[in-house]
Amino acid sequence: GRAHCRSTNRDFRQMEADLHNLVPAIGEINGDRSNYRFQIVAGEPRLYGKDINMEIDFKERRAEPPENVFGDIARTYFYMKERYGFQLSAAQDSLLRGWNNIDPVDEWEDKRNRLLTQIQGNHNPFVTHYKKMDINNKVDTPEQLPGGADNDLIDQLYVLIYNNRDSMPFFVVPIATFLYLFYLRRRKKVAVKKD
Repeated sequence: GRAHCRSTNRDFRQMEADLHNLVPAIGEINGDRSNYRFQIVAGEPRLYGKDINMEIDFKERRAEPPENVFGDIARTYFYMKERYGFQLSAAQDSLLRGWNNIDPVDEWEDKRNRLLTQIQGNHNPFVTHYKKMDINNKVDTPEQLPGGADNDLIDQLYVLIYNNRDSMPFFVVPIATFLYLFYLRRRKKVAVKKD
């Protein structure tokens, strides 16, 4: 599972800690959504009350987020696809392209992207260079994204902290994640200067 991937795969550690892939969520909804695929859910069931526009179909294992975050989710998926080789089916790719077009980048998403760029050292080009996408054809990525980091002492330290997070004070893991990302950003800058 995750613990094994975390301890053996440096790219997984980067994906898991990538702030562009992390967003605040209501715990119950996040747990219920699990790893269900995003799709349109017929009937608009309101499992979480009339004011929370999140539909989950447990039988079909699919989820439909609120329309005002369709594009946010799509652009996160495209970022993960380009940065880490995250795979999307043709149907998911087409759906997410449509969602990108329906819900353009808003002020909150743009501000978040700029803040994460300052913290993490890279931006989500699908937000920074937003454009509508052809639903049926591939669109070139806005820019080439750099690959993963070396599996060194800092990577191993991050794994050690994360795997023992239950026995540590609650603030240690977020601080360790922040420091790990800062380290990766610094290492990237040093590598660029050497070239």
